[in-house]
Amino acid sequence: MSERLTNILGYLTLFAILGAIWVMFGEDPSREQGARGEKLFPSLASKIDTVTHIILSEQNQTVTLVRDHKQNREGWSVLERSHYRADPAKVNAFLQGLKHSKRREPKTDHPQRMAKIGLGVKAVQAALSDEKGQEILTLALGKRKEGGLGRSLTYVFKATDTRSWLVSDIAAFSSDPIFWLDTQVINIAADDIKLLKLNDIVINRADDGGEL
Repeated sequence: MSERLTNILGYLTLFAILGAIWVMFGEDPSREQGARGEKLFPSLASKIDTVTHIILSEQNQTVTLVRDHKQNREGWSVLERSHYRADPAKVNAFLQGLKHSKRREPKTDHPQRMAKIGLGVKAVQAALSDEKGQEILTLALGKRKEGGLGRSLTYVFKATDTRSWLVSDIAAFSSDPIFWLDTQVINIAADDIKLLKLNDIVINRADDGGEL
């Protein structure tokens, strides 16, 4: 065998070995591997106040939460329910959860296995954007469970990641508009009521502050 042929075979063998290593260990450079303990969305802290729209969709169901600045009132409303007031505690908990969420455990990157943790066709797709419609973040939300000390654990997948992750702190969520509605119509302490009028019926409190 000539020296030239030997060199060619040597290079081909080297390329084959490098190719095998790439297949086994190589990653798309446009994607992130992530690391345990790091924040899921490290840049959200500086952008969270600019979020004006939260969209959660699942198959044929979608909810759109809109930040309301009208009449100098800072709050959220549910678009699919004629902009009825959203529960501020639930919306704030969800946003803060995303802000503080950390990667706990790397999980599968196989599509069929993702379905078992709620990240298949039944995943809740979440998207946050600002008032100009610019995307702030997107992710798929899978199965969720309450962890110890009141901390939640949720399976998630980011399109920029190489695999799914189990992450902490994401609060309860749903693509059902009803879930987000504020069920508290009014919040008035009973002792503050002096007079109550219902059609022709008048109920008042005595001057000494007694019962109605």
